Amino acid sequence: MNLLVLSTLPHYLSVLPLIYYYNDPVILYYMFVILTSSTFSILYHSKKNNIIDEFDHLLALVWFLYDVYLGFSLRYTLLFQIIFYNTLSFMVYQRIEIESSRENYYILHSAWHLLNSYKSFYVSCLISMYQTR
Repeated sequence: MNLLVLSTLPHYLSVLPLIYYYNDPVILYYMFVILTSSTFSILYHSKKNNIIDEFDHLLALVWFLYDVYLGFSLRYTLLFQIIFYNTLSFMVYQRIEIESSRENYYILHSAWHLLNSYKSFYVSCLISMYQTR
């Protein structure tokens, strides 16, 4: 298993803060998006297939849009936090894509996976904090 795949695995942990709310269909669908997006990212990094790449990026966009939807529907301060952290993660991703050389790309991109996993987990924690039963 390569480093890019291993560093993608922690994205799955983002469902843990939400498990208590799995009876809520909105949260259940959100968990499905997290799991599906993470799976396609792992598939892409292990197979390097253009079709899987398109689904990987599409699902990442769906995940972001679902984050925004939940932030908007729960609380505006949460929405601003979600947009801020996702924008920050995207800027780091873009910087790595543009600036890294072939030799250090895998290390830097893997480090970004870990950073993004942490961001995703944190956003899930924020969303679960604003859930009401």
